[in-house]
Amino acid sequence: ETPVTVKVRGGYHNVAFFFDSISKMKRIVTISDVVMSDPKVENTVNKVQVAFKATTYTATTQAEKEEAAAKDAKGKKKKK
Repeated sequence: ETPVTVKVRGGYHNVAFFFDSISKMKRIVTISDVVMSDPKVENTVNKVQVAFKATTYTATTQAEKEEAAAKDAKGKKKKK
């Protein structure tokens, strides 16, 4: 899994069109944890803040998984 946190601001229908476009990709991408907030009229257009997680998937070897886990653990130690 490769998750990416995304934040966008736009019209509700534009965001829905974006999600629809993602659903038509050749690669599997799941959208989760969708949060819509802060609706405002900007230049006569209703806009909303949208945060979500997009996750894609790749086939990896066990060695690649272990290497990624080690890098992730090292990165978490540095943040402390």
